[in-house]
Amino acid sequence: MFDRIFYHGSKTGLKGDIEPLSNPNSDFGRGFYLGTDLISAIQRASIGKNGKVYALKINLDEHITSCVLEGNKWLFTLLAFRDYSNKKDSSLFYNIRDRLSRYDFLIGKIADDDFSQAFKEFSENSITDICLSKLLSCVDLGMQYVATTKKSMSCN
Repeated sequence: MFDRIFYHGSKTGLKGDIEPLSNPNSDFGRGFYLGTDLISAIQRASIGKNGKVYALKINLDEHITSCVLEGNKWLFTLLAFRDYSNKKDSSLFYNIRDRLSRYDFLIGKIADDDFSQAFKEFSENSITDICLSKLLSCVDLGMQYVATTKKSMSCN
């Protein structure tokens, strides 16, 4: 068992208990989005008038399951949760949400909203998955850790 410090930048501040309840169309679906980079959390919080940064120490033990999303698995997860999958006829999209629902944490690179146009072009068959992957690999915004269950939110 070990503890890890994560940061969350909120544009408006959190009210009530911390819950894994974000927008279901976020990168990895509904969850509580965290990172290990304090500067990124500060930048996100600074967008809003009442922004706040939170530091959470989370116990990661053998009972916490996680899935690291890389390569096409990461790309197709983003497309499925951001709701671009319904525009493509691909069996890769159909069960992604169900397959990932068994994990307490989802981990993968950050793809910010600036990539929305590229996702749209891919979903409309204007660019290939190879082209989209190359575009996304040009920017390194760090890793995001998404707590998807209450169990994963066991904080100190």
